[in-house]
Amino acid sequence: MWDSSHLGSLLDNLNQSLITLSCTSNRRVSIMLSSKLNNGLMDNLATEKNNSSIGLVQAQALQSSLITKLRLGAYPAYVLSMPLNNQDDFAYMGNNSLLQLLNNLEIIEEILAIELLIVSEFIYLRKKKLPRKEFAKKTTRFLNFVSSEISLKTHDRYYKSDIQAIRERLKSKEIDNFL
Repeated sequence: MWDSSHLGSLLDNLNQSLITLSCTSNRRVSIMLSSKLNNGLMDNLATEKNNSSIGLVQAQALQSSLITKLRLGAYPAYVLSMPLNNQDDFAYMGNNSLLQLLNNLEIIEEILAIELLIVSEFIYLRKKKLPRKEFAKKTTRFLNFVSSEISLKTHDRYYKSDIQAIRERLKSKEIDNFL
């Protein structure tokens, strides 16, 4: 083994940790979308009582699909290591670890953008339901931060442009102000 084997192994571990992060995100989304767990809001954060509004179930389905894609891309590259020609005893595929990680970082960015979309809708609907309740300053600033890029829930719509707008905000590092 040569020096990149240690780095490749660390990259594989980091890749694996993205799975944990994505599953935690999905669990938080599930709680917000469940009327049994979200303190009185409708299932899927739907806004109409007659269920003609499907709420954010489409966004959650996309997030689940991306998590599956992330899991497939987090396969440890060290299992692909093999001897090459007659000169090397063992050639570690650490470069594949890096390529997989770079791809999975793009996927986790979208997974977290979906969560932030749902969190902002959740806060918005919660605020509408409890207009006299005072929210923490950071919560209000977060809601303003997200709603400056997207229009919060008024009707069912495609969320692709909202998710992309939130991803761009994530890249700008402005989200650090709310941590």
